[in-house]
Amino acid sequence: MVRRELISEIANRILSIETCHPIRVGVSGITSSGKTTLADELKEELQSRKVNVIRTSIDHFHNPRVIRYRQGKESASGY
Repeated sequence: MVRRELISEIANRILSIETCHPIRVGVSGITSSGKTTLADELKEELQSRKVNVIRTSIDHFHNPRVIRYRQGKESASGY
């Protein structure tokens, strides 16, 4: 399956969800795994189908290194 088809299939599955509130989609993964790229592509696909989309991100929204590493470089709490 080519990437464009995969993005389309993900959008189809999201749009098939029946709910009385807005659908929220989270994209999670390790650093540099392509989360932001996937979220951007999915947003574009949904908008091309005339779906209202609010795209948010926590990229670059973390504590400064001095605070993050205070509890150890691998600490999720410090991050």
